[in-house]
Amino acid sequence: MNRIAPGKARLRSALGGHRGGVFSVAFGPAGAVLAAACGDGTVKLWDAATGDLITTLAEHERLVLAMAFDPAGALLVTAGHEETVRLWGLEVWGLEG
Repeated sequence: MNRIAPGKARLRSALGGHRGGVFSVAFGPAGAVLAAACGDGTVKLWDAATGDLITTLAEHERLVLAMAFDPAGALLVTAGHEETVRLWGLEVWGLEG
């Protein structure tokens, strides 16, 4: 296992704009998209290379507890505190996780 010496890791980006805390983060299978599940009921999709916000998914009524990409990176499933699981097709944004 490779270890990073203390003080040698560097911050590449800080992705803001989340309200209510961030409960889960996940990279898409290709590493191009980073998703963040938020306490305000949204999921933010970020371009992992640039740090640009791609879109905000805002269909959950309460906080989003967990999420995962399918192996192909075409779908994102989110689980909300309101006892709802939502399945998102990412092709709308031309994304492949």
